[in-house]
Amino acid sequence: MKRQAMALFMIFMFYSNQAFAEHWTDKLEPQGFWKEFSTISQIYRPSKKETDVATYVVNTAKEAGFKHSTDSAGNVLVKMPATSGLQNLPGIILQGHLDMVCIAKPGSAFIWGHDKIRPYIHEGWLKATETTLGADNGIGVAAMLDIMKNPPEKHGPVELLFTVDEEGDFSGVCGLKPGQLTGKMLLNLDSEESGEFNIGCAGGQADILEFTVSPVVIQKDNEILKIAITGGKSGHSGVDIHRGRANAIAELCKILKCLVNKHEICLIECNGGTTDTAIPSEASAVFSCKKSDSAAIKILAGKYERILKNRFKKVDSDLQVSVEQSETSKGCVPDNISKTIINCFNEVPAGIIAMSRQWPGNVQTSMNPGILVTENNVIRLIMHLQGSTLPVINMLSRRVSRISQKYQAKHTSGTPYRPWEPDNNSPLLKTAIQIHRDVTSKEPYLKVVHAGVECGELKNTYPDIQMLSFGPDVRHAHSPDEMVKIATVNEFLKILRAMLTRLPIELD
Repeated sequence: MKRQAMALFMIFMFYSNQAFAEHWTDKLEPQGFWKEFSTISQIYRPSKKETDVATYVVNTAKEAGFKHSTDSAGNVLVKMPATSGLQNLPGIILQGHLDMVCIAKPGSAFIWGHDKIRPYIHEGWLKATETTLGADNGIGVAAMLDIMKNPPEKHGPVELLFTVDEEGDFSGVCGLKPGQLTGKMLLNLDSEESGEFNIGCAGGQADILEFTVSPVVIQKDNEILKIAITGGKSGHSGVDIHRGRANAIAELCKILKCLVNKHEICLIECNGGTTDTAIPSEASAVFSCKKSDSAAIKILAGKYERILKNRFKKVDSDLQVSVEQSETSKGCVPDNISKTIINCFNEVPAGIIAMSRQWPGNVQTSMNPGILVTENNVIRLIMHLQGSTLPVINMLSRRVSRISQKYQAKHTSGTPYRPWEPDNNSPLLKTAIQIHRDVTSKEPYLKVVHAGVECGELKNTYPDIQMLSFGPDVRHAHSPDEMVKIATVNEFLKILRAMLTRLPIELD
């Protein structure tokens, strides 16, 4: 009977959760916007796989009767004509990216591309069960879709630019050609702090260090162990880097360095992280060692766990270090080469490298070892380099190159995306500040964000367009703890609609 009762309870909870997931939008206003967000949250849309969500955008434009086009990069551009009498006003471009970072909690049974994101409301925040929510940049995309379906009563010419692959390599925005856009002002809807206007951003690139290895047979009297760091909070490698959270890959490399200094360690495989722009929450290494060293290795891991818990007790308190016996059919990397790989990866910086002098309190340069993977006899580390200027990013890449030369690793330097230089004297900025004051009775905080925003590449292609970025409060983007504060979304939408109505008139 107990088993039957438990089974019935689980069935009840399943359907209750399904019903809640389907109707959470009924609890929120404006319903049109939240229904758009709900719709796109059910569309699988990782970088380079935005076809389905792009099709939804195109169909929405068709239903609204607006002209639309899709370029060779996959970006969708929708043009809304001005309301009567306002056709000659300067045009506004709204811009957001269609893709999202798809990450599930470690151990979750969630399957991307098969299962659907399950949003829920908790204490004024919208979250997702065990996965990223997609508020980055689903909020901006939903706002643009809602404006297509429910335009402001008065507005000038509006272009809605839906870009692709922002979370990947910026191939969408980099694929834009001169002449595609005609507007004079651009509002990027991809910022994550309410009450702030982003007027500049960092640039970045993804670099790779890798070793091609020739595994050998594991000695019969050796033991195979797996050491793992788990429980990290993760977060955006740019937006959250100042929070000082643990980088599981970097910490794993530190532990491994301690081990190779005392024991003969032969690596079998190393893995960790999900994307170069997310701080890795987990990382592990499988290796062989002498059986007589096993106990000492476990003791050392326990000591390091205590060190981690003490170092990160205020910002990343759930970190754990585990060591357990493992099995493998693979060979191992000889101990001298294993030591070279570990020492090389251990020299790669992780976290903040320098703070900005021009913008006190803001990060200027950082590096995030984001992916560690072993495949086809290659051990590869992918890191995201972030900087306020292209020369700074190049300097970071040269630093990685020097590390690679020291340890004879292969270094691949990624293609950089450009930073966005702030313009404090922009007429758009001055007018937008006044609109923000009128709508919220508060002064917006001006910020240069330490993350990649597409405005950098847009400004390179369209140097004469004035640009501004803003949005609601989004926390823990690029992690399964991602959430958006509902009240700030409502404020964001009010500011956006006020700008659509007032900016063209006041800047004409």
